[in-house]
Amino acid sequence: MKHLRFAVCAVGMGAALGVLAACAGGSQSSGAVSSSFAPLGVHGGLPFAGRAPSPNFIPGTPVRHRSHGKSWMAPREKPDNLLYIANSYAATVDVYSWRLLKQVGSLTGFSTPYTMCVDKAQDVYVADFGNGNIVEYAHGGTSPIKTLTQTYGSAIGCSVDPTSGNLAVSIFNGSGTVLIYPNGSGTPTAYTANLTSVWPPSYDSSGNLFVEGYDNVSGAPALNELPAGSSTFSKITLPFSIVFPGCVAWDGKYVAVGDQGVNTIYQITVSGSTASLQGTTVLGGATDVFQFFVPKFGNGQVNPQGNRVVGADFGASAADKWLYPVGGVPTKTITGFTNPEGAVVSK
Repeated sequence: MKHLRFAVCAVGMGAALGVLAACAGGSQSSGAVSSSFAPLGVHGGLPFAGRAPSPNFIPGTPVRHRSHGKSWMAPREKPDNLLYIANSYAATVDVYSWRLLKQVGSLTGFSTPYTMCVDKAQDVYVADFGNGNIVEYAHGGTSPIKTLTQTYGSAIGCSVDPTSGNLAVSIFNGSGTVLIYPNGSGTPTAYTANLTSVWPPSYDSSGNLFVEGYDNVSGAPALNELPAGSSTFSKITLPFSIVFPGCVAWDGKYVAVGDQGVNTIYQITVSGSTASLQGTTVLGGATDVFQFFVPKFGNGQVNPQGNRVVGADFGASAADKWLYPVGGVPTKTITGFTNPEGAVVSK
């Protein structure tokens, strides 16, 4: 039987066991790039399936750790697309050239950076799970533009509405809370997603918000939607079963639903409360991908989807790049992280 994978989402299963993620020490990664996938690892973070608990997971609240050293960014001769990796247990967000996969910077000062999102201006928002904050950086910037604080719990993920600029933040507090900050600032409005736990959310191009979690009635993994203009989440009937919830993303054409349990992305369209399956991407060679991201660099209407997907592989302490929606074996891998959770691209 295949082991379930546990990443930041491991916290979701951990909630049922009374376990939450804690960060380990560290200051800066030394990422190395290979043209094949990294060795598979085993994430023994929870006392599950006979495995011993990892020291990175403890009962109660996360241990807060602030990374040492200053944020830095190497000078660039010309503009570049940047890949941001939330190196969570090292408490850094490491920055790479998307084209060369060479490290060009690192952001520090976090407790436990889990996942990230990007707005139209290509600003990067970091969900700092341990501190519960959302920290915003300009593309290539080393100093925060602003920090959004809240009192609802641990921030596990975020998404920016392309139609309004509103910022949605999933809060891992066992109550399925999603906060929405108008135009990405000010005082948020709290919504209940009708899920006992929620993972990183995603808006589609029309301003509909989607989030995975556990149904608050059946307890089964589920996908719920907050339609644009609505104040109530509703359940989406899926043509497949989710083994273990993960992040949701917009790939430029479809809502991409992640399943950590099988390292698979399902592309769907939604009509009313029913989803139709449009495609499936298997992230081959992956151990435990929590957040994946599909960058879209062109504006063509013939193929609005991105053609690459990058994911943070918690179990292998690596970040992988795959063809999308083809999937299969990774085309590139960066190793040397300390249990990375999130990955996004800022153009």
